[in-house]
Amino acid sequence: NVTGVQTCALPISELNAMEQRFMVAKMLHEGKVYTEICEQTHASSATISRVNRVLNYGKNALREVFECMEERAEEK
Repeated sequence: NVTGVQTCALPISELNAMEQRFMVAKMLHEGKVYTEICEQTHASSATISRVNRVLNYGKNALREVFECMEERAEEK
């Protein structure tokens, strides 16, 4: 599994940064505001802005992940 190998090769700091960015993206998708996201995730406004750009102008991969998660939650 290439993904598993790549994950193991990442330093803890990068894994933590990825987790933070994912949480920022999730909160943006939920309509949270920058100040609330910053307080809860301790992400910088620059990080929140970059993640927001990916959500709004990227290829919609993150949006599709969140929509899938929402659909699964509704099924339970």
